[in-house]
Amino acid sequence: KLKRRMQICSIMMEKNEARNDEKELLFWAGMLVATEKLGKEGMSSEDEGFSGQEKVKLVKDLDFRHPEFRVLFEFLDKLRPSNPFFNQAGRKAIPRVLCDTISKREPPSNLPPAFYRPEYLEKMNKGQVQKVALAMGIDAEYSIPRLADILCYAVLV
Repeated sequence: KLKRRMQICSIMMEKNEARNDEKELLFWAGMLVATEKLGKEGMSSEDEGFSGQEKVKLVKDLDFRHPEFRVLFEFLDKLRPSNPFFNQAGRKAIPRVLCDTISKREPPSNLPPAFYRPEYLEKMNKGQVQKVALAMGIDAEYSIPRLADILCYAVLV
């Protein structure tokens, strides 16, 4: 999942660089960096399930990860099959369905504070969950890419 998401971000960066679309290029560069920083530990966990008769992957949210990432990754994951820019090779992907289940996992160290749910940071500061090292210096200032920036821009163009 991590590798596929990073590939999509890289392809979208190339596409927008070729179009000289600086706003989208910056968004996809930010998505690539954010995805890389989250790493495998920052990707949601999944269970197999069914939606009606169809086999699906039930996507759980992570207890530490900022909820905005769920929206961003849902957008990114839906982009690939719907975009003719990507080659559709291999077996058919199993649809991913978001569920309300929260998965508990220790976050990767050195994430920017903005990548955390505010309530999780509060629990870390109070010692209610295991404390992990946060990003320092310029890395601590990194923010979550804003999907609204490119969606509003796309509507205006």
